[in-house]
Amino acid sequence: MRKKLIPSLFFLLLIGASLQAQSFEFPSDYFFAQSHYQMNSDSAKLNQLKSFQFHYRISKNDRLGYPSLFTKSRFLNWAFNKNFITINDSTEDFRLVINPIIDFRYFQSDVKTSNSTLYLNARGVAAECTFGKKIFIHTSFIENQAFLPNYLDSAYKQYKTSVGEGRYKSFKINGYDYASAQAYIGYQVLPQLHIQAGTGKNKIGLGYRSIWLSDMAFNYPYLRFTLQDKKQKLNYHVLYALLSNLSNGGARTPLSTEPLFQKKAASFQHLEYNIHKRFSAEFFQGIVWQAADSNNRIRLPLNYINPVLYTHTATYGLNNKNNIYLGIGWHARLFKNVHIYNYLTIDDLDLKIEKRQKSAIQIGVKLFHAFGIQNLFLQSEYNRISPFSFDGSFNNTSISHYNQPLAYGLQSNNQEWLQLLRYNRGRVFIEGQISIMKAIKVYNYDPSVYLNTKNYFDFLNQEGGFNPLIADNRNTIPIYSKTPYLFSKNRTFIDFKFGYVLNPKYLMTIQAGLTLRQSNNFITSQTERILYFGLSTRLYQRYWDI
Repeated sequence: MRKKLIPSLFFLLLIGASLQAQSFEFPSDYFFAQSHYQMNSDSAKLNQLKSFQFHYRISKNDRLGYPSLFTKSRFLNWAFNKNFITINDSTEDFRLVINPIIDFRYFQSDVKTSNSTLYLNARGVAAECTFGKKIFIHTSFIENQAFLPNYLDSAYKQYKTSVGEGRYKSFKINGYDYASAQAYIGYQVLPQLHIQAGTGKNKIGLGYRSIWLSDMAFNYPYLRFTLQDKKQKLNYHVLYALLSNLSNGGARTPLSTEPLFQKKAASFQHLEYNIHKRFSAEFFQGIVWQAADSNNRIRLPLNYINPVLYTHTATYGLNNKNNIYLGIGWHARLFKNVHIYNYLTIDDLDLKIEKRQKSAIQIGVKLFHAFGIQNLFLQSEYNRISPFSFDGSFNNTSISHYNQPLAYGLQSNNQEWLQLLRYNRGRVFIEGQISIMKAIKVYNYDPSVYLNTKNYFDFLNQEGGFNPLIADNRNTIPIYSKTPYLFSKNRTFIDFKFGYVLNPKYLMTIQAGLTLRQSNNFITSQTERILYFGLSTRLYQRYWDI
C-alpha cells in the first residue's frame, strides 16, 4: 500500500512546484452569486467563473455594484451601506467583520394544514476574521423555528431532517426547531497551496444543480487542498469529508443516550484545466468509503489519502464495496456574456444488468446581461439522472449525507428542465424559477399489484429507481403510513419573487413572492399555491424547490 502512495506524493510535489492557489469566494446564495459575476462582467473576470464553488465571504462582497444610500447620515449610512460590526487594527493586518443572519418569512398556502399560521423564524450571526493575507476564519450559526407549507412539512417528516439544515426537534405541536452551524479556517501555506478545514458545504459545477457534489445536504467536516498555477490555467482540488447516515449501522446505543449515527468517509478529486481563454475541461472522481465496522468505528485504508485523480477507479473499479463515481465535463464562453457548460457522471457501469447502468448528464447555458439588457441574467439547464443512480451496493455507501443526496440533491430516475431569471435595477430585483421534473422510466409498475401502502413503498424504494439513499434493498428513509412525498412521477415547481436590497454588505433584503408546486406521486396528485413575504439576509442558499 505504501508503494501506491509514492506516486501520489510525487504528484503533489510536482504540481506544487508550479502552482499557486487563489481563494475566490462569493455570496453562496445562487442568484446573488450570478449577480456578482454579472456586475463585474468584463472579459477577464468572466473567464474566472470557477467550477469549484466556495462559501460566502463578506470581505469579497465590496464590488456588488449597488448604489450607496443616505451617505450624509452616519446612522443611515451604517444601516444601508456598512457591515454591522467591523474592527481593523492600525496596520490592517487584522480584520474582524460580524453581521446578523435573519430569515423571517410568512406563508399563506391554499392547502390546509393543522397550523393556522405558517412562518419561518431564523436568527443567527456570521463572523469573519483575517490575519494578513494568509489566514481567513469564518463561523456562522443559525437557529430556526418553523411551521411550513404542506410540501415542505411532508418532506421534513420523511427525510427525518430539515432540507439542508440538519435534524430537528418538535416545536410546539406541529412545528420544527432546528439549528445549523459552520466554521472553517483557510491558510495560504505556500504561494502554490491553500488549505481549508472545517465544517460546512462544498459544491462542484457551474450549474444550479450539481451532478458531482451538491451543496443541498447538511454541513459536514471536511479538509480541502487547492492548487492553482500563476496563470490560472490549472486548478486542482482534493477534498476529504466525514459523512453520516441517520441509522445506527447495527451498533447498539445504550438507553437514554443520544444515538451514534453510522459513519462513512468520502474523498473527491477535481481538476479544471483552462485549455483556452474561452474553454475549460474538467475531470472528477468521487468515492464514498465503506468506513465503519459493526461497532461504528472508522477503519480506513491508507489509500484513502491518495490525492491522485482516477487512481481509486484503477485500483478498485466502479463496481466495488466502496462507491466510486466518475465525471468529465467542460464549460466555455461563446461570447463575452454567454457561457455554456456540460457535465457527465458515470456511477456503475454493467451493460448486462440494466439497473447498474447508472449515469447522469447536465447541460446548460448562462446569459449575463442577456440580449443586451443590463443586469438581466438568464439560465437554462437540463439534468437527466438515470434510475438507481448514486445509490450504494452496501447499506452505508450511498452518495448521501443526513438522509439527503450529496450529488444532484433530488430523486434519481428523473429528467429536469430548469429555467432561472434575475434582473435588478439598482437595489430593486426580481427573480424567477421554473423547474419541470418527469420520471424517465417506471420499472415493473402495475397499479393492481401496488394497492396497499407497503407494496407501494417497496416499488418506490426498491424497483422504481427513484431513491438514491437505498442500498442493498434497504431504504435509509423510514416508511410512513401516508403516501411518500419525495418521489414523483411528475413535478412542476414555479417561484417568482421581487424585492429590495436594504444592505448589500450582508445582503439584507425585503421580498415577496408566489410559489406554485404541482406533483403526481403515481396514485395521488397535489397542487399547492403559496404566497409569502419576508425579511432575509441572503448569505446562504435554501433549496426548497424539491
